[in-house]
Amino acid sequence: MISKKFLKSSFIYTVIGALPLGSSIILLPFYTNFLSTSDFGLLAIYIGFTFLIQIAVNFGMDTYIGIHYIHTSNDQKKLKESLGTVIALLLISGLLFTLIFICIGDFSFKNIFTRGDINFYPFGFMSVLTAFFNSFFKTYSNLLINQQRPERFLWINLFNFILTIIISIIGIFLYPHTLIGPMWGRFLSGIGIFILALYFFLTEVGLHFKKDLLRDIFSFCMPI
Repeated sequence: MISKKFLKSSFIYTVIGALPLGSSIILLPFYTNFLSTSDFGLLAIYIGFTFLIQIAVNFGMDTYIGIHYIHTSNDQKKLKESLGTVIALLLISGLLFTLIFICIGDFSFKNIFTRGDINFYPFGFMSVLTAFFNSFFKTYSNLLINQQRPERFLWINLFNFILTIIISIIGIFLYPHTLIGPMWGRFLSGIGIFILALYFFLTEVGLHFKKDLLRDIFSFCMPI
């Protein structure tokens, strides 16, 4: 027989996990009323760019951390070393992509988007940072699912949801007909959830770097 706890957890993971989509739906009327058609198109491109960089930065480590947690949960020392290594790799990956786009971002945008409507600074650069923050947070969220901690999963995702909506709406009203509200809403909420995930990671797992795990991580994540 299915327990109430199982149903409650499943509901939280399913519904609360869909909140990023929910925030986009809630913000859609504000976007359509306060953004021009061209600005709305630009926002879609920046959001798409964010998702693309998020996939690259994460490299499938959000999936790896969940699978590896199950396999090593009986050995706490090994578990902390493996999780700490993934955390370190995510931080290194985020820093690496940030440095790469500082060097090539402006040049790339000018040559790809030749009309000059889409610039790397400031919103393209903010998209790169937001992608890193969201990637880090998504990895922690996946870990919470495997740790069977639905309450914390609920509260941190609600925090992200509410923060994104509040900052975005305030920005839209203060700076209508610009991308300042939508972009800063995603960026500042990204900073908030990154700090939250980093705090929990460091206090519960800590940073480690086990070189012998790199081949295993790479071989698992590369196909993903």
